Amino acid sequence: MKFECRSGDLVHSVTLNEKEQIVESGGQEYPFEIIEKSKQRLLVRSGTKLFLLNNIETDRNRISFTFNGKTCVREVKDELDLLLDKFGFSAHSRASEGTILAPMPGKIIRLMAKEGEYMEAGQPLIILEAMKMENELKTPVGGVLSALHVTTGETVEKNQPLAEIKSRG
Repeated sequence: MKFECRSGDLVHSVTLNEKEQIVESGGQEYPFEIIEKSKQRLLVRSGTKLFLLNNIETDRNRISFTFNGKTCVREVKDELDLLLDKFGFSAHSRASEGTILAPMPGKIIRLMAKEGEYMEAGQPLIILEAMKMENELKTPVGGVLSALHVTTGETVEKNQPLAEIKSRG
């Protein structure tokens, strides 16, 4: 999976191959092994070095964490965000609070939950095929899937409501 990571004016392109446990950035490949992973902590080994990230928090395309006692904040775009940018669409229009909108025209390939199910924020819900690419659409908030407006095989238009999440609280 490809990502773009921004810190101020500095931008890095990163390719993550979880299956082969290799990260590529700046023309270099780095093997890695995840030693420990929890919601707010990640311990990774690359060669003989250990890297500990603590206090991990995510909010849409923003991630913050502490590394070696220093707080770091990064803006991260995934493949879908990069594709939307390429075609001039706003990545932030992917979903408004509790609503999942089609980011582009396409075909619904798979639904990963049913109405009434509880969903965690960021949980994959819909696979949308657009321009011969499968795009994973995730829930914007945690809550109950209160409405599913599409079915598998259905063709959708840009900004068409696909699902509603009734947030908890």
